[in-house]
Amino acid sequence: MMSIPEFISCIIVLYIQPILCLFGILFNSGCLVVFIMVWSNKDYYRKTAMILYFGAMSLCNIVQLFLSFFVIILPAFEQAIYLIN
Repeated sequence: MMSIPEFISCIIVLYIQPILCLFGILFNSGCLVVFIMVWSNKDYYRKTAMILYFGAMSLCNIVQLFLSFFVIILPAFEQAIYLIN
């Protein structure tokens, strides 16, 4: 039988962390699309290097959130499954 803190930890690992990572990936992907559209727009006259920096930052965040599945969530998921059984 799991204790209450172990149960809460399992809920966080199995449901909340993956959902937050997916929302982060979707949000950063949307931001990246907007930055690319602004950068490629010929009529937009105020293109600065900040748009390029924000796009690179969004891309790095997408990679970081994707890799967090393998580094944080999958090992914790395995431990949560072990605690359930």
